[in-house]
Amino acid sequence: MKLVVVESPAKAKTIEKYLGPGHRVLASFGHIRDLPPKDGSVDPDDGFAMLWENYGDKGKQIKAIADEAKDADTLVLATDPDREGEAISWHVKELLAKRKALPKEVERVTFNAITKEAVKDQAKQVTILLNKPVGYVSGQPEADCKPAVTLISAETWVRQSGDPEFKPWMLRGLAPAGRLDIDSTGLLVFTQDGRVAKKLIGDDSQVEKEYLVRVSGEHGLSLDGKPLRPAWVKQLNEDQLHFILKEGKKRQIRRMCELVGLRVTGLKRVRIGKVRLGDLALGQWRFLRADEAF
Repeated sequence: MKLVVVESPAKAKTIEKYLGPGHRVLASFGHIRDLPPKDGSVDPDDGFAMLWENYGDKGKQIKAIADEAKDADTLVLATDPDREGEAISWHVKELLAKRKALPKEVERVTFNAITKEAVKDQAKQVTILLNKPVGYVSGQPEADCKPAVTLISAETWVRQSGDPEFKPWMLRGLAPAGRLDIDSTGLLVFTQDGRVAKKLIGDDSQVEKEYLVRVSGEHGLSLDGKPLRPAWVKQLNEDQLHFILKEGKKRQIRRMCELVGLRVTGLKRVRIGKVRLGDLALGQWRFLRADEAF
């Protein structure tokens, strides 16, 4: 369940109607706390920490938000896009953390227009398929390397029928669902949807990943006794192998090949589950379509 916090009760009622099941929308009724108007609101012995005081008439609303937050998977802070809205979101998050009621996932969105289309647009969780080129890392940036997520822009987007319009907010919370090392190319998934990530990279994931691997060296594919899940490997020609794995240990294919005297000179991921890379060009991306599933 997603808990959405807005400022006004009228807005909360409207947004909850638009979002429907799986969402709970509550209002903060404006600011929830402030520094007390007296001496002693800052503690100089604790790094000048501010000693916030909850507004007396907000106790009921703070409790309601905290109670719902304890059962929520995600907190969506949807206060207004101004200085006061940012302050309210910050205080809600800090207060929930202090009460040990902060959900694992926290998102910040702004509903500039309270229309059904605008609210549903912001609430969507997008999944993006990228054909990663060599020289880009799938996760955190490394020295002299660019993160692959920087390739996701309006200029590299391959439009498909039925796609939503690409907007900058879609990059918030977008994380790689799996790894593809810097020297490899092919299908890399980015998603805002925790369910997609869990299916692809969870400990019990059974989703196949398919690769085309170019190698050099003398063949001898024997990996008996190694603590790896079964891998399907086929020799396509003199210097190309076809791998299908159900796990993704760091540089796994390269290390598997090294164990049998082969050196990988090229690696391309062409499929994850039932989703194929297809003719997506290097450095380009597209949305996962509604009729696709891993």
